[in-house]
Amino acid sequence: MALRLRIFSLHSIFIAAMLLSIPGYSAPVHKNIDSCANALRLSPPASQIKIPVPLRVRSWNIMKFDLPGADDELRRLSRNAHLILLQESLRGVAEKTNSSPYRYFSPGYARGSEATGVEIRSEFPANVICELQFVEPWLGTPKAVSVVRLAFHEAALLLINLHAINFTMTADDYGKQLTTLSPMLNAHSGPVIIAGDFNHWNPWRAATLKRWAQRMALVEVEFELDWRSRHVGSAVDTIFLRGLRAVARGAFPTTRSDHHPIAASLVLTTAADQGADSHAAGVSPAQVR
Repeated sequence: MALRLRIFSLHSIFIAAMLLSIPGYSAPVHKNIDSCANALRLSPPASQIKIPVPLRVRSWNIMKFDLPGADDELRRLSRNAHLILLQESLRGVAEKTNSSPYRYFSPGYARGSEATGVEIRSEFPANVICELQFVEPWLGTPKAVSVVRLAFHEAALLLINLHAINFTMTADDYGKQLTTLSPMLNAHSGPVIIAGDFNHWNPWRAATLKRWAQRMALVEVEFELDWRSRHVGSAVDTIFLRGLRAVARGAFPTTRSDHHPIAASLVLTTAADQGADSHAAGVSPAQVR
């Protein structure tokens, strides 16, 4: 009996691995934090896909494609990118601009008949997919978060696309949203990328984000040559890492959104990186490409 169970288990793992290798195949979607965290605690399937060196990541609040030329700008931004994280995306419009094999859209609120939200475009399949929603305390509108886990030969990568809540009197609700994400980070032992629009536009929010990131062992990518757009005087678009380091990063000034896209080229950390500065010197956008 034990032998038959073992054979069945190995067969199931083989079938799961085969399914995840098929372009367009989607793993089950988890809609709440507990379900997502439980899925992340399970061992990822074996993968022969190696993490690109470097791993090229882009993040952009595209402002619902409202400004002319945003779709063309996105196509340019997508060239040579392995992972693209969009905030304030539109499901229908985004489908027409997608050239990535895998696309994970997490809906927020509806604008007419069109769903807005966050999405992840990936060159690699996800074996865990989570579509989460938070609520703007003042407006009562949903704010989407997308979470996926990508299995690589070296390690499984947790990727979170965050559009943080915005309109609050204090940083309390903002801190609660960040803390709600903690179980997923605690459930995952491999490298982590969290990118997006963090809306940390005042000192209280910035301090709350910094404390939470420290508790989660996350390191923010530093942009010495900082061309990121400013909102209430602060650069709210950023990237946090665990188990990875940036070897290049930059921002791409644009008139196609009220946010400038940001980019980073990443590699896995090694023992030599521990306790050392994990960031390369700032570079121009052309170098990040």
